[in-house]
Amino acid sequence: MKKLLGSRLSIFDNGNNNVLATLARSDFPPYGIDFPGGEATGQHLGLNHFIPPHIDSSSVDISKGLNYASAGAGILDETGYILGQRITMDQQLDNHFATIIKLAATNGSNIFDHLSKCLYAVNIGSNDYLNNYYTPGYLTRLFYTPEQYAALLIDRYTGQLKSQDAADQQGSGSRLRDHLLSDGADCRILVVPGVSYVVLKFQLDPRSGRADSGRFPVAGVVHGLGSSKPQVPCFFIFGDSLSDSGNNNGLQTLAKANFLPYGIDFPDGPTGRFTNGRTTVDLIGDLMGLENYILPFSNASGQQILQGVNYASGSAGIRNETGQHVGGRIALEIQLQNHQETIRKISEQLGEDAANDHLNSCLYSTYIGSNDYMLNYFGSGSSATREHTPEEFTNDLIDRYSAHLQELHEYGARKIAIFGLGPLGCLPIYQFSGGCNEDVNNAIQFFNSQLRILVDQLNHIFPDARHIFVNTFSIVSPNLSSLGLGILNTPCCGVGQLYCLPLSVPCKNRNGYAYWDNAHPTEAANKVLATRAYNAQHPNDTYPMDISHLVQSNGQDTYSHGVVMQIGFRGSIVLHLMLCAISVIV
Repeated sequence: MKKLLGSRLSIFDNGNNNVLATLARSDFPPYGIDFPGGEATGQHLGLNHFIPPHIDSSSVDISKGLNYASAGAGILDETGYILGQRITMDQQLDNHFATIIKLAATNGSNIFDHLSKCLYAVNIGSNDYLNNYYTPGYLTRLFYTPEQYAALLIDRYTGQLKSQDAADQQGSGSRLRDHLLSDGADCRILVVPGVSYVVLKFQLDPRSGRADSGRFPVAGVVHGLGSSKPQVPCFFIFGDSLSDSGNNNGLQTLAKANFLPYGIDFPDGPTGRFTNGRTTVDLIGDLMGLENYILPFSNASGQQILQGVNYASGSAGIRNETGQHVGGRIALEIQLQNHQETIRKISEQLGEDAANDHLNSCLYSTYIGSNDYMLNYFGSGSSATREHTPEEFTNDLIDRYSAHLQELHEYGARKIAIFGLGPLGCLPIYQFSGGCNEDVNNAIQFFNSQLRILVDQLNHIFPDARHIFVNTFSIVSPNLSSLGLGILNTPCCGVGQLYCLPLSVPCKNRNGYAYWDNAHPTEAANKVLATRAYNAQHPNDTYPMDISHLVQSNGQDTYSHGVVMQIGFRGSIVLHLMLCAISVIV
């Protein structure tokens, strides 16, 4: 055991707060009255010294470990601000990264072997309750139930643990996509490729009042939480507000979502996503093991574009004029032009041949067309309604869509997931009398039927590519209420016409609502679609294969469509053992 690295709050802090302007300090009597009496904690690991605080890093041998912990700190950045200065978990990780840079300067690439042999102790979260959720003056209790707040903390904590793993293993770690911190579990080991996580829950002995950290039963060892590397090297996303991750933030438009309560459950807060948390494409990225969420075209630059780009734009459509009365938007035609610019930059970085190979291996997602009905054909004052039947309008959309998808193939796309449209007639904005608008739904179902035919045509025209159809309507319609999303006709947030009102207080039971505002689903509803699009559970979910098979295809594979059943975490194995301190390296 070469090194001990710790981070957390006051339970671990050994001096980092001494120089901060904060009430959370203990550098005065009677604190430390019995220190350094007794055996050093580190000696149980064969260490002959205490681990110094990070503030002393300039005068100690940092290769033997550092303590980054800070009293008052939490998983969330705002936790503990009422006490004064503190070093948040994110800042502690930044400090650790700076330590790695210093070590690499003297040890070179050998540092990663050194770091992989260290012990890392992470003990944080108490202040997120004591000095945040249950503290007067914080608004978190207005926005979250205890269960939702815990889920938010776990999501942020997951990202932080992933970033530490990536830093310490030169990017070889994968995102933890779930957690095993359930009630009643005293200890759990999470196993991901090359890494072991042990979670201990200390309990007070009711007879002695002392903490018992003796034997901890293992609740489970889980294999297969993530791949050792992402299933695709890049993910390119085209669409509208159902996929937009911030492209509309800089536009003059009513279709914006870069303010609360949008993003209230997303780790980075409001980013321009038109939901409370993750979009469907965010969740699909998680399922594919991508390290980061795909950046919007408006923000992506440099080597970031090699991981993919999100071109989607709220209020955009297949037709260029769609959404014009809402304001600025990036129509599908313009999104493809932006993709051309991205391809040019990738070719400059990789060279033309390597760029072509890279682009051929990516996943492409197109999820667009809703606004062509909502904000165009069925929009108030639309001339299209007077001039065309729904069938004529749909056939024109399909022709335009086909041309754009063929253009996408010309740009190197070989694995394309094409999402059909959901039951737009059942959106809250259409449910004036409590029921769905069947005229809208009938038009959508005709569009979907023609889109499925188009997928067959594209696969015939381009035998070197594979296009699939995701049957959003079929997945969403019968499944939301059966999965606990019982509130189907009322938005979760306070709305104007379509969108949430800024700073409106949303519902607390967000996992029980299908719709976030009058036109966009909640993260809970997005999870239903993403999960079934990635791993089909019914023959009607996707055609001719699901995304999990699409990303494994080489463009010329044949596939007999069937139901892909999930076993645990897509084939993960759960073993029940009776020992806790087990190190498993996959």
